[in-house]
Amino acid sequence: IFGTLRGLADVVIAGAETVRQEGYRPARAREAFAERRAAAGQGPAPAVAVVTGSLDLDFSLPLFTEPLVPTLVVTAAGAPADRIEAARKAGADVVIAGDGTRVDPERVVRELAARGLRR
Repeated sequence: IFGTLRGLADVVIAGAETVRQEGYRPARAREAFAERRAAAGQGPAPAVAVVTGSLDLDFSLPLFTEPLVPTLVVTAAGAPADRIEAARKAGADVVIAGDGTRVDPERVVRELAARGLRR
């Protein structure tokens, strides 16, 4: 089921702890969904969005170094500036979706939708 969901999605959202514990990797292009994704105007694979208030992530992981599309790091305005810079240097697209150190789920949805990531 997860393979099918990823095959149809614009973006896969994961929490930072899940990324750390599972050694998350970039989403892959799946031949079974290539035609459908192309017809829907989607790229070959969904983006991955990692939600984190602290940005306590290993930016040398393949999720950040080998994605087909840049990984999004969704955080709040009060996140550590040095970690935001580290994410950007790793090629991540940093999305601010909250005030202070808390990420606001409704803002996450709005910010992703503004980037065309609605599914």
